[in-house]
Amino acid sequence: MAALHLTTHVLPHLPAASHKVHIAVLKNIKNAEHLRTQLLAGNACFEYAFVDADNIISTKHILVAVFKALRGVLGSSNGTPGTGLRTRNVHSEVVFSLSPNNNITESFTKFGITPNTKNLITIKVEILSGNSGPTTSLPVDVVREFIFRNVEFSESLPFNDETLYRVCDLETIKQRYKFLAIDKGVGVAGKAGKKSSSAQGKKKGTEIIAAPAGLKVDKIEWADGGVKVQQDLETWVLGSMVMRVVG
Repeated sequence: MAALHLTTHVLPHLPAASHKVHIAVLKNIKNAEHLRTQLLAGNACFEYAFVDADNIISTKHILVAVFKALRGVLGSSNGTPGTGLRTRNVHSEVVFSLSPNNNITESFTKFGITPNTKNLITIKVEILSGNSGPTTSLPVDVVREFIFRNVEFSESLPFNDETLYRVCDLETIKQRYKFLAIDKGVGVAGKAGKKSSSAQGKKKGTEIIAAPAGLKVDKIEWADGGVKVQQDLETWVLGSMVMRVVG
C-alpha cells in the first residue's frame, strides 16, 4: 500500500478552532469515474471535494477556494449566518469557488473530478464550530482510511507548491482563467496564452497586439525558474477568483 501524505491546515484568518482542512494529492487515479458517480448520486460518505490537479497552480490557489467556501458556512459578509453557500455543501462550494465565473455546472465540469482525471486533490473540510448548521468534526485517521478504501492511486505526493506545479497543466489553467500574457513593451499579447491577430481590433480602448516576444508562461523545470512562472500565473488566477466575488 502506498504511503499517504495528508496535510492538515487551519486558515489563520477565520475564527480560531472553527475548522480544519485535510488535503491529499494523489497521482495516477484508477477509479475516477466511480468517485464522480458517488458525488453525482449524493452519497454522503463521499462528501469530499475532488479537484482535478491539472487545474491547480499552487497551494494558495486551493486554500483561497477553501476560504471562500468556509466563509459561506461560518457567516456571510453581511453577518447573516449560513447564507453564503450556493451549492449543496462546503465541499461542492470549494470546487465552485475555483471558478472565475458564476456557472455552477461549468465549475464542476472544469475543476472537479471527471472520468479522465489522472491526478487528484482530495479535500475534507471539518466544521468544528459555526454560526449555523451541524458540525462535522472527525479524526484525521477517518479521512486517511476513507482515501485508502475508496481511491485507487499509485502515489501520494506532498501538498506543496513544487508538487502542484509539477502535476498541473499550464495550458489548461491559462484557458480556464483566460490568461493574458503581457508584453512589457508592446501590450497585451493574447488571450488564454495564445497569440491574437490584429483583426481582433480593440476592446475597451486597449489594442490587442500579437507579441511573440511577450511574457510567456510556459512550463519549465522548477529549479530553472518554474517558481517564477508559478507565481506569475498564480497572481492572475487569484485575481480572477476574487473578481468573481466582488463582481
